[in-house]
Parts: sequence; C-alpha cells; structure tokens
Amino acid sequence: PFLANRRKYKRTNNGEAKWDLRSVTFQSEETRRYLESDTNEAGALVKFSGRDPMVWWIHLSGACETLRPLIRGVNLGNCFVLERWMAGYLFHNESGNPWQDACHAQDEYSLMALLGPSVARRRLEEHWASWISEADIRWMSEHGINAVRVPFGYWMVFPMSPFVPGQLKYLERLFEWCEKYSVTVLLDFHGLKGSQTGSPTSGNCGGCGNHSCGKTWLRFLEEQKINLEVIRRLTVRFSLSPAYLGFAVANEVSDTVGKQDLMDFYQKAYDLIRSQNKDALVVLYETHAPSLFPWDNFQGTLMDIHIYFGWSIDKPTLDQQENLRRARARIAHVHWPVVVGEWSLAANGHPTLTWEPHRRDAFFDKFAKMQLQAWETHSIGWFYWNYKSRFVNSTWNYRDMCQVGWLPGCGKELEFGPSEWWRAPTCVYAYMDGICKSNVADVAEIPYTGGGNPMWWLVPVAAILMVGLTTFAVTGAINPGWKKLLWDGTDDEFRCEQSPCREEARGLEVGWQWVTPNAVVRGGRGARGQTAQEERFAELYGAGRGQRLLLW
Repeated sequence: PFLANRRKYKRTNNGEAKWDLRSVTFQSEETRRYLESDTNEAGALVKFSGRDPMVWWIHLSGACETLRPLIRGVNLGNCFVLERWMAGYLFHNESGNPWQDACHAQDEYSLMALLGPSVARRRLEEHWASWISEADIRWMSEHGINAVRVPFGYWMVFPMSPFVPGQLKYLERLFEWCEKYSVTVLLDFHGLKGSQTGSPTSGNCGGCGNHSCGKTWLRFLEEQKINLEVIRRLTVRFSLSPAYLGFAVANEVSDTVGKQDLMDFYQKAYDLIRSQNKDALVVLYETHAPSLFPWDNFQGTLMDIHIYFGWSIDKPTLDQQENLRRARARIAHVHWPVVVGEWSLAANGHPTLTWEPHRRDAFFDKFAKMQLQAWETHSIGWFYWNYKSRFVNSTWNYRDMCQVGWLPGCGKELEFGPSEWWRAPTCVYAYMDGICKSNVADVAEIPYTGGGNPMWWLVPVAAILMVGLTTFAVTGAINPGWKKLLWDGTDDEFRCEQSPCREEARGLEVGWQWVTPNAVVRGGRGARGQTAQEERFAELYGAGRGQRLLLW
C-alpha cells in the first residue's frame, strides 16, 4: 500500500519508476529503512528499478482538511431543460391542447420540432423570463438556501435545430442575482448531446425508452467533442464569478454506458474545469462508482447521489429510524465526499393524500427531519428537487414545503444547524432525534472572524497537504483572512509550532489528528459514525466533507 501524488510519478518501459519525495516517502518492508532525497527542491526525485513486486509503507507526517460550509440548495429544474410532468402546459400544441400521439413531445427536442422555430422561441422566451425571478433568489437567500443547482442542455451553448437560441442571457442574469444575494451556482449538465440517460430528463432521447416511438438515444460519448466544448465554454464564461460553485459533468448517466469510456470522458471534463478554476467543485454522478477509479490526483471532486424513497431506494416505512438507517447506508461508505444532488419529500408507496391531516403532518414532519439529519451528518450537503413545479403545495416544491413548516427556514419551530459545521457539535444536525443539549441558536451566533468575501466556496479554510519523513510540502494556498484549523492530539511542541496549519486547538471535533509511522490515518469530521469516537476520527478516505487524501 502507498500514498502518493500520482502526477509526480513516472514509470518507464524497463520497470524504472520515479517519485517526487515531496509527495511520498517509501519505507522498505524488509529493512525498515526509508528512501530519502538529497534535496527538498521541487522536482527532486528518487529512482528505483526492477520488475519484482515491492511493498512500501508510508509515513504521513501530517495533513489538513479543506473545510467547506454545508451546501443547502435547491434545483432549478424545468428552467432550461423542460420536463413535461413539471409544466405540462409548455408541451401543448398551438391550440393549447396536448398532442394525442403518445410519441409526440416526449422531450424538449421533439417539442421544439413540433412547434417550429417562431412559436417555440416565443413560448420559451416567456418561460425563461418568468420561471425564476430575482425575488425567488432573494427568498432563497433569506430562508437558508445558499446554493442552486442549474440543469441545462447542450443547446444553451449550441442551439442546433430544432432547439432555439436565447437561453444564455438568462443564465448570465441568474449569476448576477446569485452574486447579489450570496447564493452559489452549480452548473449541472443535464442534457448532453446524444443523451446520457436515454430518458426525457436529458431533453433529447429519441424514442425515450418507448420502442414504438423509435430508437432510444444513448450516444453522448459519440458526441463528446461537442459536449466537452460546452463544458469548456461555460467554464471559461462563469468560472471567475464569485457565485460559481462548480460543475456537475453529466446527470444520471445510464449504467449501460461502458465504464472505461465514461471515466475517460470524466478525465477530459475534469481537466477542462480545473484548468479554469482550481477551487471549483467537480461533481460526478455515481454510475460505475468513479470514486473507486484510480484517477490522476483528482482534487475537489464530489460524488453525486440522487435519493428518492420509493424509486432509487425502497419505499419509506412508517418507522423513521429504519428510513434513517437506509438513507445513511446509501451515502456513508463512498470514498469521496458526497452531495445529495436530488431528493424530495415524495413518499412513493404511501397514499398520503388520503390520510387524515394530522397523520399526514406527523409523517412528513418526521420524514423531512429524518432526511435532513442523514444528509447533513453524512454528506457535504444537498439540493432539493425542486424549487417549484406547476403543482400547488406539492412535495416537489421546496418553497411550499418550507412554508408549510416541514422544511427549515420559514419559522422558528424548525431551524437549520450552522452551515459552518466544524464549529458545531454533531448533535445540532440531529433534526429528528432531537438529542442535542447545545442551543443551536447560540452556536449559530458565534462571531465569524474570517475574510470579508461572502462567497466562501472559492477560498478553502486550509489547502495544505504535508507528506514526508521530516519535511513538509505546501501544495495549496491559504487566504490570510480565513481561519486555519488544527487539532493536535500530542504534546509535541515542535509539531505544534512548526505546523503551517496551526492556529489553535478548537476541541476534538475540529481539525486534524497527528499520526505516527504506520499508524491508521484518520481525520476530523469526515464520514460520521454511530458513536462519538467514530465521529471524531472518521477514516481519511471515507465519505465526508472537504478534500481527501486518497489511499491506494
């Protein structure tokens, strides 16, 4: 086993390998001696040769974790990628009636072809101008929402026929509003050219799974030149915005896509995104478990998991503790930080509309708190699907569910725990269990002494990785206005004074633990466990918040 920055690794055809000793230290299993470089300069290499297998142990001198506040977001679905179930009136013919043929207007592509360019442009301009307003973004900011996930299709950049142009100016307007109200934006590539899902949610799917309507499209990799250019252009255009959170590369990729081909596409997309912004989040959907793939030193990556009870997970039971166990199990053992990119209060499998009001209220009150507790104790955050739909008081409408009181932000009966989770005990996120003895309001009111930039996503609290026998290598930068957090579990004055991460001890649940040679590497507040000890020392490569060192 070894830990290494694989970008500093080179191997030749004759078996020779080179490693940058600023990134890794090798110890022989037989002699227990370390390979040591003569210099600490950048580019210093150590060389060894041979084709026989070798096993090396790693001495990790210390490390720091990048801390990011919890993402609490909503999806702006149906804004730039139309979905018929969310706004069926947009899929009607010019007379205002639905098409009789079941194969007509299954997705946005076929709708545009039926309407023609002039009617389509008129209808969509009205829709784009009204679906999300500045007042909506202001409402989100005032009610605890700090991020929006914005689904879009390739036609935003390349409006090829039958699609019509005009979306991009509305996305630019959205960024301006989000900058104004300190709401961040995750660009979500929902509709790749050729379709990555084979379903109407991609906006262009051919037969869309209905064999009588023709062949279903699932050929986005054949169109990857255009798809990658979409990623490049939008990244170049928006990566300097203080509201830019990151890029979700491909929504809900079908599991019939070849794994290696998909990972190759992800690598190209990652390189494009990272070339423009070193701090942006790169979000990859869970198909084929990209977190287990041997990437070339991916940084700032999240696993996107969508969880709908009754669809992607078994229908909810009436026992919310059992539902909590299922939700945790779905996200707690991923090797990257997880973002729950879609979830809702829809309880498929239960006829909740027929229940007595008091029974329905009691169920959804617990059902909402259960999911919030799962997501905010086992992931880096969440995006509710959706902010709004055409249905009134629907479980698909975050704003309605907030105003009803089942979701936090609209009343004092249910409030969010602090988004700066490293300053709060885990129990403040136990919305359902209600076991926290701390006053959530008191924790939330601790004064913030960091920088003045409200867009905290773009400046890590600590971005330093140190690996070596006696030296430290700085691989990231720290903005002086941000707190650098370290918990040092030893009395070693040298380590305390020499660590570039040191600020002050802030309790056992904040920062990092020093380790000795061959110790198990564990970090603070990663994937939280069932006990206080597990919460305090979550495994470094477990799912959780912030950056992670990768163990292979």
